[in-house]
Amino acid sequence: MINDIRTLIDKLERIEEGEIGAKIGGALGSLIGQKDAGAKIGSDIGDFFSPGSKGHSTGPVSPTISPSPSSSGGYQALGPDGKTMVNLTAAPDGTQFGQDHPDKPKGGRPDGTGRIDKFGNTDGDYKTQTTISVKGTIGLKSGGSFADEIQKLESGRGTGLKLNQSWDFKNSTLAVLEGERADSSSIWKNLASLSSFDMGDEIAKFYQQHGYKLTSDKDSVTPSKLGTFRTEEQRLSKGMFGKDIVVRNSFALFAFESAQGKGLHIIQVSFIGPASDYTSGGLEAMNALLNSLEPTSNVRPLTPKQ
Repeated sequence: MINDIRTLIDKLERIEEGEIGAKIGGALGSLIGQKDAGAKIGSDIGDFFSPGSKGHSTGPVSPTISPSPSSSGGYQALGPDGKTMVNLTAAPDGTQFGQDHPDKPKGGRPDGTGRIDKFGNTDGDYKTQTTISVKGTIGLKSGGSFADEIQKLESGRGTGLKLNQSWDFKNSTLAVLEGERADSSSIWKNLASLSSFDMGDEIAKFYQQHGYKLTSDKDSVTPSKLGTFRTEEQRLSKGMFGKDIVVRNSFALFAFESAQGKGLHIIQVSFIGPASDYTSGGLEAMNALLNSLEPTSNVRPLTPKQ
């Protein structure tokens, strides 16, 4: 237990929209959400992704941190609404608050700028671009009955992810999505090593708006050839007879270089469909798709410098 809260504040990575983020199921929250997405996830959170909405300003959220009264050894931070103290949950890869690790950005000024990621890049080095940076290959028919539902959910989350590829797996759908993450203050981070806000009620509210009942939610990590992906898995029920549905998303930041310059995209592989499909080959198919990801022909992955 760290007794000196000031020490904890100094050791924690900058608490900023898009970094520690709201734990609305990982991809549901600002952990990977666009800073200007203007997501609508329940009236009590509203537009917290949007820097100009409801008095929410850009830049770091006030890093007010205190021991959590609700869990032994836990911590709280000022949440994404800038008012409410919210429990912090540990990163799914086991990285602890303030712990140094090879992927962690180095340096930085008091205002949170000037940090350098493991590829040697800092604020403004990554440029917005239209490049599709990765593709997946799997021996299934393209399409998928849930393809539109996947995009609908991502649009509702405000992540900015766009579906690039999708396939049928029995009565389920596998997909690869991609979203822009370059701006004047973005650097590469290992999303699996970031803590998050515990806002589980908001996950349930979000899915309720789309006709689902949330029955479980968990975070984990999934290794792949392209790197370590943070994974969220939600179990849902839908309809009068409570049909069991699984939504599983694995996502990571991908730093690359193309003719348009250095780019930073978020890549996500998704499964959505009946739990029976998931347990009878769906998980294996999703992991196979994840491990099939490779850069497109016009893209070169960046090489770590540290």
